[in-house]
Amino acid sequence: MREWLGEGDASRGYLAKTMHKSTGHTLTWAPEEFMAACHYVVQDASRNPFTRSTAWGRRSDLGNRLTLHGTKLVDALARYYASLAHAHSPQQWAIELDPTHRGYLSPRFLTGFPLMSELPLDLTQAIGARTVAGLERHARAFDEIPGTLSSARVWAPPAAPAPATVEGSSVELARQEVGADKLLFAVSTADLAGWTYTLWVDEAHEYTYGSDVYEALEPRLLATPGIDDVMGEDREIVHVRTTLPPEQMLEVLVTAATAPLES
Repeated sequence: MREWLGEGDASRGYLAKTMHKSTGHTLTWAPEEFMAACHYVVQDASRNPFTRSTAWGRRSDLGNRLTLHGTKLVDALARYYASLAHAHSPQQWAIELDPTHRGYLSPRFLTGFPLMSELPLDLTQAIGARTVAGLERHARAFDEIPGTLSSARVWAPPAAPAPATVEGSSVELARQEVGADKLLFAVSTADLAGWTYTLWVDEAHEYTYGSDVYEALEPRLLATPGIDDVMGEDREIVHVRTTLPPEQMLEVLVTAATAPLES
């Protein structure tokens, strides 16, 4: 349990980053944002179907029904819910060890919120159906258990989506989904001063196209006429200094990221 809790910041950070990239919404982890996060996870968690879940996902049938991306989102949303439950009424943690229980091996509370251990499976079913219908029973627990929150706050309808952005305050200018697994590539205004664009490379790029193509991405970009400088920030973000317009920059990015290496 301590290990699961200790991974919370990274897991929730992943949800915040990908939700911001996809919808433009910056999570503050308020109760009123939980339903919006559920909508995002349900719609986006099936991306990258060839990147299968690992670790805790293999402890049950969840690992056979979620992508790696989806596993991370479900895990993060469960932590989000747990943090709201704890804020509502302080709880003590445990693991569901009854092998006949629907939430077997999932985190639960010793008292209160009896459906907590079933949330990952309910989320997985919601992802398959692409609807949040059925998840509201987890919000009703905030009315059934005395505390500081309510289902009206936790299950508030999401606000209209803001313009999509990628990282920080940058604004997305162009995007393209590539292949059957819909890998996402995007061009946004620059996150860093002195650069023209910030490029988003799907997290499954290396897995799908191989490490050689992945490692060739930045050299290929730098060798492109009209691109003066390239700097990778992490596995998913690249900054470029260029005179190319956004649509052409996106075309160059997709080609550099997906073209096979010459033998």
